[in-house]
Amino acid sequence: MSGYVGLAMRFHLEIKIIFAELPDMLGHPVLAVIPPAVERLADALAGRSGHPRARVTAQMVIGGVAVTVASGVDVAPDTMRAELIQGALRTLGRSTS
Repeated sequence: MSGYVGLAMRFHLEIKIIFAELPDMLGHPVLAVIPPAVERLADALAGRSGHPRARVTAQMVIGGVAVTVASGVDVAPDTMRAELIQGALRTLGRSTS
């Protein structure tokens, strides 16, 4: 989880641009790699489970982290990282200790 959160925080401006330009960018061939990559990430976060709860919560974590880092919440980076990781783990039903 810390790897995904770290990457999202590092590339928060790029994520913000993608959200802002999403309708225009959806058809661009360079972005064709994104849906399969997101599916692989969701599969990993869901523990390779096909159970609906696991799939839904994995997608919630992917979207929630991306939206949060792109929104520019005014907190220290270390706090942001810790809260994103803890929140994602709780959403996925995993231990936060």
